[in-house]
Amino acid sequence: MTIPSNEQPIQPFRNRSTGRVANIPTVSDPKTEGRSILWSDIKTGFKNAESIWNGECLVPLLRDENLEQITPLRIAYHPEIVLEAVEADAQVDSTRAAASSTAISPVVALAAAYINTLVVCSTGVVPEESQSSPYTPNQLHSPCTQAIMLNQEAQTTILKNLMEERLSLILQKQDQTNERLAIIQSHLEALLTQTYELHEYPIPRLFIVLPKVARRRDRLTNLFSEPYRLYFLCECGTHTMAEHSKTPPGIHLAKHEGYDLDRPKEFFEKYGSYVLALMYMVKLGIIAAGLIVPPLASLKILDGLDSTKEAVKYLRRNIGFLVDDTIQTLKNFKSIGETSTELVTDYTDLDRLEALEGADLRQFDSYLKVKDEKRVLGNLYRIVTTEGHVKWVRLDHYRAKYRELVVQQLREVVKINEGKFIEETGRIEIKIGSNNLARRFYDSMAKTRGILELDITLEWDATMEDFRALANAVIKANVIGLTVDGTHFKSPAFDVMNRGRRFDPLLQLASYTPIQFLQLQGFDNFFSRITNSARSPSPKLRVFSVQSGAPFKDVAKFFNNDVEHFSGLTTLELNLHHPHSISGLAPEIRQQIQQAQMVED
Repeated sequence: MTIPSNEQPIQPFRNRSTGRVANIPTVSDPKTEGRSILWSDIKTGFKNAESIWNGECLVPLLRDENLEQITPLRIAYHPEIVLEAVEADAQVDSTRAAASSTAISPVVALAAAYINTLVVCSTGVVPEESQSSPYTPNQLHSPCTQAIMLNQEAQTTILKNLMEERLSLILQKQDQTNERLAIIQSHLEALLTQTYELHEYPIPRLFIVLPKVARRRDRLTNLFSEPYRLYFLCECGTHTMAEHSKTPPGIHLAKHEGYDLDRPKEFFEKYGSYVLALMYMVKLGIIAAGLIVPPLASLKILDGLDSTKEAVKYLRRNIGFLVDDTIQTLKNFKSIGETSTELVTDYTDLDRLEALEGADLRQFDSYLKVKDEKRVLGNLYRIVTTEGHVKWVRLDHYRAKYRELVVQQLREVVKINEGKFIEETGRIEIKIGSNNLARRFYDSMAKTRGILELDITLEWDATMEDFRALANAVIKANVIGLTVDGTHFKSPAFDVMNRGRRFDPLLQLASYTPIQFLQLQGFDNFFSRITNSARSPSPKLRVFSVQSGAPFKDVAKFFNNDVEHFSGLTTLELNLHHPHSISGLAPEIRQQIQQAQMVED
């Protein structure tokens, strides 16, 4: 379920010690004319919270013009940033850890040894006759006392300098680590915010790769002698939130035993940088694009798996080591990326990271030893969010989004018409023989609202009203890709009044925002049966394919007059049953279409 856009924004917080994530709602603040988070709400989420941090910067409590803390206490809203909550117990642990680290520091040990060096001051032997000396004991030993004090002062100065040098090195390394983590964070956010359209997203894109057996991490020779297994991730998030829930679920492993890699060396040569980014994502955790990836330390990535299975028990015991093993292997691999020729030695090598293209995803499963006859990779199902973005989620998330009862009704209607309903990808292929059967199908499809692709054949001479009914059903069901077979369409005598605008409802679908590809097959004189009133901007349309016997002059007129309507078009396929050159179209449309082809019959 997607959070409505008019709902109050939330501020994500992460416990600095445990990695636990909580989303706390913001409030509209009349005193600051912005949004803020009440300290009482923060204490509800983190009972022992003492301070809030943005990286290494303390987030202060808001103050008024007199520098007095505003009551009730509150902090400012930080959109698109995960703030860290430091709790009392965490500070104690951090102090102890720092003390422990200092205790074993070689610099401190050296200074301590220097201080503990015995300082000997030779005063000589006092003869017996001098026992009646008029000098007091303090006066007699004052040179030795002064020497000891001077030596202690020198040692204190040396220790102070050593400690300052040590502290400077620690802060410098901490700054470098924070900078590297910030680089990783930015690349991972770019990766997660990359959106895919339907025809670009044939299989899941989020996964991790782990060695099947644990091994020594310093093994640099024959890196891929051991088998590897790939595990897909369920992309649940705000789009799969349960009703009335305020916290979206985090990304986790799919309910599947994983897939062995067929050619691991070749796989890592092609996808190495991408895999490395995903492994860091799982290890460190991230919040971006409505998705939450919990840090590995919390083990939430294993939520939902059958803990009674030996394989799952093994993962729970060793997943941290296995993730580090894969990261180290990829950093030692000499061929990460197609252009890399050097060892990966730093996080900044993620600069080469690019999101996978559709062609890469289509080749992806060739590296898997797939045993699924139905090719349902990872037992994941494809859904589309209200923003039109494609996600792959577990079956229980899928069923929660598309209610099981209406899905079952749709299955029955498709079966009656001898069609095919591929639920994993949200695709229906169906042939319908009458408008009465079509109405029942349209009603079930609209209620389901989970159909992404529809390939439909209307086996009667449909009228404009029939096409309008189809278009309305497509809109209600949020269909992304539509293919219509028009080989049965002639020219119904009782619809002669609409002869010149018969296909207007289908053309109007192109301007409907979710539609990304529209394919019309076997349409006789399509471009002669549409009117100017049906033409409107179609910015989301990517693929437009028409098989028609229309005169080429009608086709050229259609595109040349409406070039600005197809600003997002990437593929144009025309089969006009007679030879013509694409040069007949205006130069503007040829430039806008990245890939255009004229199919001759």
